[in-house]
Amino acid sequence: MTSPEVTGDAPGLLRGAVAAVSLAVMLGSLLAAMIIGGTLKERSGSLVATASVERVVDRATAVARVDEPGGPRYRDVHVSRNYPRGTRLEVRYWPHDEEPAAETRGELRIPGLWIFGVCAAGFVAGNVGLRLAIRRPKPSSA
Repeated sequence: MTSPEVTGDAPGLLRGAVAAVSLAVMLGSLLAAMIIGGTLKERSGSLVATASVERVVDRATAVARVDEPGGPRYRDVHVSRNYPRGTRLEVRYWPHDEEPAAETRGELRIPGLWIFGVCAAGFVAGNVGLRLAIRRPKPSSA
């Protein structure tokens, strides 16, 4: 048999669990928005184009012919593995910068700016859940 004190505290445990989950959703949404915002800032002004590996310089660098809008151009490309000559790959580069391009393999794809709305909805839902969980119950009139 369980004592009445243990069974009487079940709503308190439920409220605590709801508060913890709501806080996790709220903070997770905020963290996701910060990561996505940082990724967008890092990629601002960059273009993505196909490239053909012309020669391998070392393990992490290759020279590739990048199909830029103004015509093909040779660029250094940071690669994640050793590609043979002639391999086609997708690279991200900054058109007015001599920084080496980077291959987009394994890069986080961001669907669009609407993803911030999803993060905001998660933040609001977590906030509402947290407020409801910590709200004091109204005394019942008997």
